[in-house]
Amino acid sequence: MNGYSNGNVVQYYVISIALIMVIFIGAIVTISPIFILFLFLFLFASLFLFAQPFKFSFLIVVLTGISVDGIIKVSLFGFDFGSLYKLLTIILVISIIMKNKNNLNNKFLVPFAIVLSIILIQTIFLFLFQREIPLFRSMITFLGIASPLSLLLINWPKNYVNKILILITTLPIISVFIGVLFELLGLGNALRYEYTGTIRLSGTNPPAQLAELCFYSIFISIYMFNKYKKYTYIILTFVNTVILFATLTRAAIICSFVLLIYLFYQIIKRFINGKWYYFFILGVALLSLTFIIFTFADSIIQRFSSGFNETGINSSGREEAWGFYLSFAENNEVFGKGLGATTHIYNENIARTGSFLKHFLAPHNEYVRFFLELGYFGISILLLFLVFLFIKTGNLIENTNRLFLYLFGVSFFILTYFDNTLTSIHSVYPLMYIFSLLNSNRSYSSDGNGK
Repeated sequence: MNGYSNGNVVQYYVISIALIMVIFIGAIVTISPIFILFLFLFLFASLFLFAQPFKFSFLIVVLTGISVDGIIKVSLFGFDFGSLYKLLTIILVISIIMKNKNNLNNKFLVPFAIVLSIILIQTIFLFLFQREIPLFRSMITFLGIASPLSLLLINWPKNYVNKILILITTLPIISVFIGVLFELLGLGNALRYEYTGTIRLSGTNPPAQLAELCFYSIFISIYMFNKYKKYTYIILTFVNTVILFATLTRAAIICSFVLLIYLFYQIIKRFINGKWYYFFILGVALLSLTFIIFTFADSIIQRFSSGFNETGINSSGREEAWGFYLSFAENNEVFGKGLGATTHIYNENIARTGSFLKHFLAPHNEYVRFFLELGYFGISILLLFLVFLFIKTGNLIENTNRLFLYLFGVSFFILTYFDNTLTSIHSVYPLMYIFSLLNSNRSYSSDGNGK
């Protein structure tokens, strides 16, 4: 028998739950129509997700490129869009695995369980002995870690791997397109005007998050070009590089520039080896990169030079934010203050006082954040797991891309020092999709129903 033998039982459960929910909605519809609307949409999405998880995964991926909270404020049972997205992702993972036993990627099951168990046990013990961070806040933050990591448990069918990888390369383009459309309709702004006097492209996201999307998109585009030698991926690399520079996000630009240098190295090497048509590609690439740099050079320099500190570099307030959050880690260096400490500290000490750090809901440095919340012990576990993912993936993929993947890993850990790469939906989910897709066993196909 293909799939699980209890597939019909699962369908009966879904139908029963749907009927119960209909009765529940009918009972409270007169109380809060807006609440019912959001509840209905969430339930509809969940049921469709159970029925067609692979097809629904495309929508889930697209949503990683759109800052919905920046367009409309969504709240359901106290959950914002970010929390609802994390729940939908977990439902997606469960639905895909339940459809067919081949959809479970066993290679990450044990490491996934060990890492999450350690972090969860540590969080509960910190709550029991310190009681500084509300347990609900800690569990919401734990959900933010467990949800993206759960994507590692999916073994994607071979006919979905490249489709989703290519979709990720278009996320910055989708964000900019929707952002421009909303600006034309008077519903939003695709550009952000900064205190330094610079204008930054944002699409539907804050510029830094759009830049992170570009970072992943550039990696995948170059990865796919190395593998398939199709010029389409060079075009995608160019478009995403233009968007990246237009965000004026310095850390992401520098980290992506490392990836672009590798691309030029590959093109030059093939040209030297006698593949003369790469001369045209090299010429176009050099002219394009020169055009991009000269177009945005003045704005980037302005961002660097505005608001110098004693180091001569404008950190946009990061150094002050790092020092502020680290001050709360004193006497909690080993195990931290508990998951959710960053948000709790912000709400109690910044949001209420109107501090100049009001834009720093997080330190913009994941090492600082997880040191504060998990201490040396927890952050070591988390970082070792990330290193394990890069090594495991590198051992599986083709030799032509192995060095490039490790170069991407180094760039990612550098970017993590300056931005919220592990806690932002628009960063951590694309990263985990990349790991999940590149580690999937491509030996079987799916019609979308796990069959």
